[in-house]
Parts: sequence; structure tokens; C-alpha cells
Amino acid sequence: MQHGYFDYFSWWKHAVKNHGIAPSEAWGLDYCELSVLTDYTPKSTQDGSFMVNAQRKMNGMAKEEIKNEY
Repeated sequence: MQHGYFDYFSWWKHAVKNHGIAPSEAWGLDYCELSVLTDYTPKSTQDGSFMVNAQRKMNGMAKEEIKNEY
């Protein structure tokens, strides 16, 4: 994964194929929910603000407004 890039589609596809979640429901899952489904363990020492910032970006927050991003 590149810095600042999150491949939401691959996690969505995992939720549909591996967990049998309906596509319409899987698309509504947020980063935190998808990370639990995939048993994702970040390789970074960054705290939980990473997940919060990912959600903020998905909701359209400007990059300049995001705090605690490494």
C-alpha cells in the first residue's frame, strides 16, 4: 500500500466474497469495520487517528484540515 492510498475496493470485494455480505451492505461499511473483517494489522506505529483520518478523507475533508497524519 502506498502512503496516503487506501484500496477500498479490494476490502469491499473481500467482504462480499469471503464473508457473504451483500454488495449493497458491504459498500456501506467504513474503514474500521472493513479492517476488522480482514484482520488487518497496520505495520505502522501510528495511533488510531489513521482510521479516523481515512474516514474523514472518504467524507471529503480537505487534506490541509487533517491533523496527526504522518
